[in-house]
Amino acid sequence: MNCVSSFQFEPSSSQIIPYVQQIITSPNGIVASTSENKIHLFDYQNLNNNTLIGSHAVQLTNALVRDNLVLSSGLDKLVKVWDLRSRSGTPVQSLSAPFPLLSLDLNCTGQYVVGGSEQVDQKTAKAGVFCGKGFEADTEVGLFFWDLRMPPFELAAFIDSHSNDVTQINFHPVLPKQFLSSSTDGLVCMYDFEQTMDENDAMVYSFNIDISVQQAGYFGPNYEYVYCISDMNTLSFWTNESTKLSEFNDLCSEESNANQEMPVDYMISCTYDSSSNNMYLNSGDFSGNVHLFKANTDRLDKVLTLSGGHSDIVRSVQWDFQNYKAVSGGEDGKICLWSA
Repeated sequence: MNCVSSFQFEPSSSQIIPYVQQIITSPNGIVASTSENKIHLFDYQNLNNNTLIGSHAVQLTNALVRDNLVLSSGLDKLVKVWDLRSRSGTPVQSLSAPFPLLSLDLNCTGQYVVGGSEQVDQKTAKAGVFCGKGFEADTEVGLFFWDLRMPPFELAAFIDSHSNDVTQINFHPVLPKQFLSSSTDGLVCMYDFEQTMDENDAMVYSFNIDISVQQAGYFGPNYEYVYCISDMNTLSFWTNESTKLSEFNDLCSEESNANQEMPVDYMISCTYDSSSNNMYLNSGDFSGNVHLFKANTDRLDKVLTLSGGHSDIVRSVQWDFQNYKAVSGGEDGKICLWSA
C-alpha cells in the first residue's frame, strides 16, 4: 500500500507541531483529535475541507464517533457531545464528572456513556458530587455512568474496582450493558449492569494482567474473546471468562528485531475484521513505519508495512480491509491516506 494523500498540521504559535492522537473514520469523513485539544473533520477524497468540530479547554483524552455524533473526554472533567452536521463549534450536550476523565465509550444502542477517570489526590483536589452523592476522602478513581435518554443523565458511579488511572472503556459490540475497563493498576474488569447497578454484583470477571494496561477490547465471531495491550508492549488473548489463552511478550525485543528488516518499537492497537474473522495487531517503529501483523493464538504473522508516509511515532491507524485502504495519524502532525 502507498500513501496517496496527506495533510500536515501547521506549527502552533509556540512553533510546536500538534500531533494527531486519534483517527476515526465515519460516514461524514475522517475525524482527528490532536494534542492541541481540538477535533477536526476531513473529507475522504484528499483530506480537504478541514473543519474544526470543537475543543476542550485542557487535555483532550479520548474521542469516538457514532453516526453523526462525536463524543470526547478531557481532563476538564467533561464529556462533550458534538453534532457533525451542525459544525457550530459548540457541543450539543456536556456531561460533568467529579474527576478528570481519561477514557470513555458509548454503548451499542447509543444510550449509555461510561467515563473512566484519572487517579486524583483527594487531599489536594475536591472531587465534587455525582448522582447527588459526595465521595469519601480515600476515593481516588472512578467509572461514571450517564443515561443520555434520562435527564439529568447521571446514572451511577463505580469507585472500588480500580486503584489507578482508567485508561480505556470498551462496551461490548452487541450487549448494551456489558463493558470492559482497563487500568494502570494491571486489571481489566468486565461488568454487566443488565440486572443491577451495584458495583460488586455488576462486575462479572476480573483479568489480572500484572502490568499497566493500555487497551482491552472484545473480538471473535461472537465477541467471546478479549485482547489486552500493556504499557510494556505485550499482547495477550483471553476468553470472556478471564482464562488466558496466549501472550506475546517479545515482539519489540532486541532479539526479535534482529530478525526483521524493520524493527518494531511499540504497539499501537488491535483491529478485528469481522468479515474474515481475523485479528490484527497494529505496531510501529520510531521512523514512522506501521507494521501490520495477523494475530493467531500461537504466533504473529507479518502482513505488510505502511512506509513513506510518516516520520515519527504513529498514534492511530484505521483499516478498510475490503477496499485495501487505511488512514493513519502520528506525532509528526500528519494524517495519511493509504491505498493499494
